[in-house]
Amino acid sequence: MGIQVALNHRTVYRYEKAISLGPQVIQLRPALHCRTPILSYSLDVSPSEHILNWQLDPHNNRQARLLFQARQMNFWLM
Repeated sequence: MGIQVALNHRTVYRYEKAISLGPQVIQLRPALHCRTPILSYSLDVSPSEHILNWQLDPHNNRQARLLFQARQMNFWLM
């Protein structure tokens, strides 16, 4: 067995006033055709009031499309 690596990525956005979020597309997952096996993968998004749909782009890369349900909110997107 080869070397195993753990990768953690965190992005935080902070706003001075209440904002409204539109649809977001996140592409942080390896492609289906990558040679390195992915043992596990997870994606946590806050606020928790969202709908998450996985889709493929034209190059066969996985993308997470997020639709947030609240109209205006004051929060940190992580």
